[in-house]
Amino acid sequence: MRHSKLQKLFSVLLAALLAALCFVPAFATPAPTPVIVVSGMGSRPMTLENGKSVFPPSTDIILKGLFKSLGPILGTMVFQNGMLFDRYGASGVHDLFDALAVDENGKSVQNVIS
Repeated sequence: MRHSKLQKLFSVLLAALLAALCFVPAFATPAPTPVIVVSGMGSRPMTLENGKSVFPPSTDIILKGLFKSLGPILGTMVFQNGMLFDRYGASGVHDLFDALAVDENGKSVQNVIS
């Protein structure tokens, strides 16, 4: 009987300690971390020369790519075969970022500007 009470006390103390340790990072002093900012990718929309926005992609382009890839994604999860997504689902992802394609020299194929 004493052994079970000791175990319960130990469990409660351990739970309290773990709960208290969850708040330690909130009071830690922030360490300086390097941040790399790629200008244009997140700060300004990317457009074609005619002004049509290509990034961030519009909702209809995102949904079209999602529905095109959904079947192969589910097939890959069920059958554990990554080749299904490579063969049939990757085209949906390629359609999503098609406007951001670059050639072998890193220049924009469709002259995207930011």
